[in-house]
Amino acid sequence: MATETRTQGVTPELAAVLERARWAPSGDNTQPWRFRALGADEIEVLYRPSDALGVFNLDHFAGHLAMGALLESIDIAASMHGWRAVIATDHAGEGRFPIGFEAAGRAASPLLPFLQERATQRRPLSPKRLTGAQKRILEASVGAAFSVEWVEGAGAKARLGVLLARVDKVRLTIPETFAVHRDTVAWGARFSEDRIPDAAIAVDPLLLRVMRWAMQSWSRVHFLNRYLWGHGLPRVEMDLLPSLFCGAHALLVSQTPMSSVGDVIAGGRAMQRLWLTAASLGLQAQPEMAPVIFSRYAAGATAFTEVAEQRLYAAALSGRFADFFGAGNWTQATFLMRFGFGAPAQSRSLRKPLSDLWISDE
Repeated sequence: MATETRTQGVTPELAAVLERARWAPSGDNTQPWRFRALGADEIEVLYRPSDALGVFNLDHFAGHLAMGALLESIDIAASMHGWRAVIATDHAGEGRFPIGFEAAGRAASPLLPFLQERATQRRPLSPKRLTGAQKRILEASVGAAFSVEWVEGAGAKARLGVLLARVDKVRLTIPETFAVHRDTVAWGARFSEDRIPDAAIAVDPLLLRVMRWAMQSWSRVHFLNRYLWGHGLPRVEMDLLPSLFCGAHALLVSQTPMSSVGDVIAGGRAMQRLWLTAASLGLQAQPEMAPVIFSRYAAGATAFTEVAEQRLYAAALSGRFADFFGAGNWTQATFLMRFGFGAPAQSRSLRKPLSDLWISDE
């Protein structure tokens, strides 16, 4: 590898890899990673979760999924130079991932062009079904350690949409999520380097104005929810309609229990391959992760909210999802998302510049 001009202590070639890889997805665009140079051709990736994700990352499941997506992206991006990333996971529990690179003469990954192109489309899509060939390609992308369970057909999608909307009742009515929604949405923006622009939220302009007004204080949100069914229309527009208007929902399932940080990292890598492969097929996608996260809290008796009634409701909903997908599949659920054909998102989250992601020490 060349060592002429260095960027933050690494070669320009390695910096180019990280420029591509930093487009990996993360919960609410919180980007819980930082880079440190160990040498001209070696780095360490550090897990640095943001407090902004709050209640959605109490057990660091979402954060470690994102780290897996980043590590997979680094390996894919390395193929632009014919390299293979050698990722050490010995210190995964400590949030440290040393990475070296082998000059393996590797062909550029077919997923390489989609690292930056891949995005979240929150608006309704075409209900056209995916073909059998497309589903087989997507299933193959996740590897032997994972499988994909599909939800297709109007009836099944409607039942799942109702369940998703019920989960969103929890998400929109507990005080613990207020700060997350307040801090991770860039109001009045089409693009944002570190948050979700409000133009990317799948609601009509009038409702968006109401939401922006309400997010000035928890008392406003609580008032709307209690007296004006403030959570109702957002659930219809953000959950029920997108659930109906998509080609399919996909549940990524681990074949073994995810009992360690390394297991979740592997799940994040599989998730990123699935999402990038969908982009390569011309599909749009949106994560639907609140049910998975809240169900994990229910299984672990995690008191994620002070509202006891909503904890019980979330536990009951977890049982309904287990009935819907099958108890084994839901217990080992890694990621839930929907796919469909449609126009690319006109508003999206960008990423922090690479210069902001370097640190010199821990």
